[in-house]
Amino acid sequence: KKQHWEALWDDLTELYESTDDREHFLGAIVTMPIDMQPHGVSKYVLIDGQQRLTTIFTLLAAIRDLAKEENEDKLAQQINEQYLINKWAEGVNRFKLLPTQTDREVFHHVINGSINGQERLAQAYRFFLRKLNGRDEKGDKYEYRRLHNILVQQFMVVSIVLAKDENPYLIFESLNAKGQPLTQADLVRNYLLMRIDDQEEQKLAYQDLW
Repeated sequence: KKQHWEALWDDLTELYESTDDREHFLGAIVTMPIDMQPHGVSKYVLIDGQQRLTTIFTLLAAIRDLAKEENEDKLAQQINEQYLINKWAEGVNRFKLLPTQTDREVFHHVINGSINGQERLAQAYRFFLRKLNGRDEKGDKYEYRRLHNILVQQFMVVSIVLAKDENPYLIFESLNAKGQPLTQADLVRNYLLMRIDDQEEQKLAYQDLW
């Protein structure tokens, strides 16, 4: 949603214009391991925090693309390989974040630098491009390296990693009970998923319902 893009940008530029190094808290990110690999890409299901992470990844992709245009190739490569893609992986494993089916295709376009269309994430990407191409309070161009550093060093989250035997959908509903109201569709999906005991069946149902 546009208000979330604007809030993230406002928080980022407030720190950019500030003279101190204070941190900005973004809330909790709740994950659960689903495929742990001693050598390779371990996978976690993201239970709470997908919207925040997707927005941040979209902003990072915009910084990467503009940095590349300005011949800041080292910064562009750093963003790409540290935060956006697994360089040596293939298929969906190439992406460090895999949103739900609704946003997945356009998110892949954002990360691959081939954005088109008018989907919500495409609009978010263009919003960040416009802002990044603007000027700071002094009328100077934004320093992409500094914006990147603030985003990855001063924005903080609490990471909550659940045990594999915990029910993530029950926890998701509990976490959101005091936050932004869940839609009826969210509640129905969570209820249906909570009724499935087998984790593999839950995973398949999640892909279909979410």
